[in-house]
Amino acid sequence: MIMIINDVMKIQDIKPNLLGWIEEDRAATDDGLLINHNYLDLRGFSKDDLDWEIQDEAEGFELLEKKGYSIEVMDELWQMSEYSLVPMIEFGVRAAVVAVSALGCVPITSCRGKSLDDCHISDAPSIIFYAHASHVPTLLAAARQSEVSITNNADMVEVFTDNLRLMNSFAKAILRILPG
Repeated sequence: MIMIINDVMKIQDIKPNLLGWIEEDRAATDDGLLINHNYLDLRGFSKDDLDWEIQDEAEGFELLEKKGYSIEVMDELWQMSEYSLVPMIEFGVRAAVVAVSALGCVPITSCRGKSLDDCHISDAPSIIFYAHASHVPTLLAAARQSEVSITNNADMVEVFTDNLRLMNSFAKAILRILPG
C-alpha cells in the first residue's frame, strides 16, 4: 500500500522575487551538485515525453494495485524502469520530474519519500527544481489542480505531497496546461 505521509504542510505559494537560476555550466555538469551528488542534466523533455512518462508511471501504479505492494513487485517495477525516459529517477516522481523539465525548469533532486518503503531520508515525496518567474502561474495552477504543495526552497521551487499518486496528478496537470 502507498503510505500517506502524516503532518505534511499544505502550502501553495511561490515568491517569484526569490527565484534564482542555475548557471549553464552547473546545469550541464556530469559531476553532480552539492545538493544532489547524483544530479544529471534532465533539461529539455517534450510534451510527448511527458505523456509517455505519465502513462508508464500509471502502469506501475496499476501493477502495484493488482499484485500488491511486496518486495517482488517493487523489484518488477525496478525492472520496468529500463523502459522509462528517466530510469535513474525513482518510480512515483518520474512523471513530475519530466513535467517540470518539459515546462522549461531545471530538475535538481527528487525523492519518493517513505511512501512505498522506509529507505529514504525524506518522509514526503518531493522534487526540487529551478524555475523562472514566468513558470510560476503554470506551476501554481498545476499544484492547485493536483492538490500538491508548492513553495520556494532557497532560490528554487519545491513540490511535495503526503500522497505519492498526487505527483502523477501534478504531471498530468502540467501536461494539460502545456501548449501544443
